[in-house]
Amino acid sequence: MECAFCDRKSLESQIITETKNFFVMPTMGQIVEGYSLIIPKKHVLCYGLLSEKMLDEYLELKEKIDKAATAAYQKPMYFEHGIVGQTVPHALIHCVPSDRDLFQRLLLRNYSIKEKRVIESEKDLRQVVRDFGPYYFYEFNGLKMAFDVDSHEAPLRMALASVLGMPELADWRNMNRQSDEKSMRKTVENLKKLL
Repeated sequence: MECAFCDRKSLESQIITETKNFFVMPTMGQIVEGYSLIIPKKHVLCYGLLSEKMLDEYLELKEKIDKAATAAYQKPMYFEHGIVGQTVPHALIHCVPSDRDLFQRLLLRNYSIKEKRVIESEKDLRQVVRDFGPYYFYEFNGLKMAFDVDSHEAPLRMALASVLGMPELADWRNMNRQSDEKSMRKTVENLKKLL
């Protein structure tokens, strides 16, 4: 299967900003406007497999995206499925403007979480992937956690749609294309002018 994120030609009009090794674009399936993805240009399965130098670059970019998303919408949460339930097998961090904490929802639904670890930085995901293998990464209000999972689903998007009272939006493939594309265009427009 060809990687949708490696073929940049079809994505150019959606790119909000980019650096040497990363680009940012809105996700298909805008559960909330401003929902975007931070994607490595290099084909890699998860952030835990990136070099420390690339993670330094990511953290600089994330800081800029965080400021722009907060100014345009609200303080975002971040998550990664870390090789779990990926529709496209390519690393990406979800940046979602939302004030809803998903942690309790994850615990309540018991998404096969075997262990959780508070981490200081996404750089710690390099050790997490060595210790856990597949993982979930989740950040809300500055608290960063990695979860050891025994699952093949991607519950963070499901949990987000559920806590926002829109469980029907959990599957991006079933969303209304016209309204989704409109929200994606607004996300690009609003974030581009702040970066």
